[in-house]
Amino acid sequence: MYYSNLFINQMITAYINNMKISTQFLITIFLCTKMFSQQGFYQDQNILVIKEDNALNNAWYGGINVPQLSPIDINLDGKLDLFIFDKNGDKISCLLNYGEENIPDYHFKPEFIPNFPELEDWVLLRDFNCDGKNDIFSSYNGGIRVFKNNSLDNLNFDHPEIILTNRGNGLTNLYVSSVDIPHVGDIDYDGDIDILTFSILGSHIEWHKNMSFETFGHCDSLVFELKDECWGKFSENFSDNSVSLNECKNNIIRYDKHSGSTITSIDYNNDSFFDLLLGDITFNNIVYLENSANSENSLMVSQNPNFPENTENINLQRFPAVYHFDFDNDDIKDIIICPNGNNVSNNYENIWFYKNESETNMNLELINKNSIINTMIDVGSGASPSFHDYNNDGLQDLIVANDGYYTENGNMNSKLALYKNIGNLDNPIFEWVTDDYMNLGNLNFETSLKPCFGDIDNDGDDDMIIGDSNGNLHLFTNIISQYNTSNFYVNSLNYFNIDVGNYAHPFLVDLDRDNDLDLIVGSRQGKIYYYDNQGDLNSPYFSLVDETFGNINLTDSIFNTAYTAPFVIDGINGYELFVGSEKGELFHYTNIENDLFGSFNLIQDTLLFFSKVKRLSPSIFDLNNDGWNDMIIGGFTGGLNLLMGCNINEVNLSNRKKNKIKLYPNPFNKEIIIENANSIENLKIFNSSGNILFNGKILDNKILTNNFAKGVYLIIIEDKEGKITKQKMISK
Repeated sequence: MYYSNLFINQMITAYINNMKISTQFLITIFLCTKMFSQQGFYQDQNILVIKEDNALNNAWYGGINVPQLSPIDINLDGKLDLFIFDKNGDKISCLLNYGEENIPDYHFKPEFIPNFPELEDWVLLRDFNCDGKNDIFSSYNGGIRVFKNNSLDNLNFDHPEIILTNRGNGLTNLYVSSVDIPHVGDIDYDGDIDILTFSILGSHIEWHKNMSFETFGHCDSLVFELKDECWGKFSENFSDNSVSLNECKNNIIRYDKHSGSTITSIDYNNDSFFDLLLGDITFNNIVYLENSANSENSLMVSQNPNFPENTENINLQRFPAVYHFDFDNDDIKDIIICPNGNNVSNNYENIWFYKNESETNMNLELINKNSIINTMIDVGSGASPSFHDYNNDGLQDLIVANDGYYTENGNMNSKLALYKNIGNLDNPIFEWVTDDYMNLGNLNFETSLKPCFGDIDNDGDDDMIIGDSNGNLHLFTNIISQYNTSNFYVNSLNYFNIDVGNYAHPFLVDLDRDNDLDLIVGSRQGKIYYYDNQGDLNSPYFSLVDETFGNINLTDSIFNTAYTAPFVIDGINGYELFVGSEKGELFHYTNIENDLFGSFNLIQDTLLFFSKVKRLSPSIFDLNNDGWNDMIIGGFTGGLNLLMGCNINEVNLSNRKKNKIKLYPNPFNKEIIIENANSIENLKIFNSSGNILFNGKILDNKILTNNFAKGVYLIIIEDKEGKITKQKMISK
């Protein structure tokens, strides 16, 4: 590590001495006033996270499980950005493109998420009306609906149109299985969008031709007719994921184990005929089918299950899908491979980037298997954050538990990740230490480990209680090591025989204020269990006293689950209870101490939170010492979202979207690029000694940094409204 906690403290101290302003303005992103103000939260990304000497530009993205990628100009600057739809939870994410030629660099911008409609199952963005703006094609009740992109000054979409097709006997729904991904694109070179999809009864692909040009003479309509019910003249086999060439089997129902396929059609060998890349729900590979004729007479003449041949073959567990667009800004379309199976596919290393080096015949090279994911905190599935000062330096470190990483044998392996806080009380910086803290991944625990921390034996250090998917708890006693770090050992499995059914999510708090820690435990079923500590400070004895703590039952009426995740804070007016849930709702209760066995008060919080989160798991702490509680949220897609606390009335959403200042890349080398530089009144750059390297107005959208030494720099920005922001950046 090339900088220390002392280094960070010296840098901040030097900054304060130079600026001669109060620390309140140093540590806030917006001007927050606590007096007579209501606590609120807004989604943010300005707490630095470092992994292996690299700043994670999308640290607080929220994780990725089943991504579907499409290009679109999100901020209307003429440059194609990246839209990611995660099938696991139907989550939308927007990333702006800060990359250069051959350098992909996408940055998460959650404030654009509300510009998109609610979507489900599968999403592809394609320009159907030739206006240069990608529209939305998405699943809807076994068919397709299309949202027209009518953006002018801001990204905006029209009300959806349901796609119909003429099968020869009138218009009917154009069927696409909600499990599949169809091909949406012009395959007959007439300028309008066609659709390839597996038939509802057969093992073959249907071509639904768009008749817009033939009917109206232009491409701005969606008028489909079934042109070929066995496009490519092949049938899918049921024993494996090969196909039978030159064969069309009529009226054969697809077996359940072959009930999912992904279709991508590209001219792979530059012969002007559209070939096929097929993925199957049961297999890990992509089958390449070569086409020998135009779309009217398409005939697949060969197949290759080892695609691509000239580099590492696709082997992505399970149900891979292909996305074909320019990912790295070189004007050549690349290949991206992602899984398409909910809860059956790889939940890490699941965005494979194959760079295409040729504009004619494809020449693919596998660059990496974790594109974009390598810029964020991602622990597979089911992230659950906790704060614990593991090295006893007075700073809260970050422990991230998970449901597990998907393994090749179809099981899940649960672990705890550790991110050490190397900043200071006012300015946290989290640095990755390990993805398997205390080597729990090597123990034969159940999945879905959920830890909580507290000193239950009165020896001056925090112990750890872990819940698991079976609904049980396990005690890990802490004996501080010679390095003054936490050292947990298994003290008691099935601690006090506590069993809450499934998915125990514990939290330690002295609810009855009798000077010992009690337990509340969330569960899959939607209730919270209250275990009173009827022992003493040194020897706890937990006894179940309430199975419906606060009369809380968040069970979903359809699925009969909730996955309650409780967290208690000691607020100004006593204890407050926050509960995360399966649907991603955060419930906030007060009036707890007045009646521990009664009903609590449910209050409405104001959250500027745009990301959709399934199985929300909150952890709350004043991260920047400004007097406002902040919140880190875990979710089922395996990552974390950051919400900073503030007076919600003073957070202006529209100004944040329009005028937000962004500095990149991070780490930087020869220059720092500035987005919305015209919003800056003054900018200062400090080195580790507190010396000012730059102080003034920004006349261009970049600052040259050729002479900057390797290390961490503090950048202080005053915008034209007088608001102060800060950003730490790394020079490499």
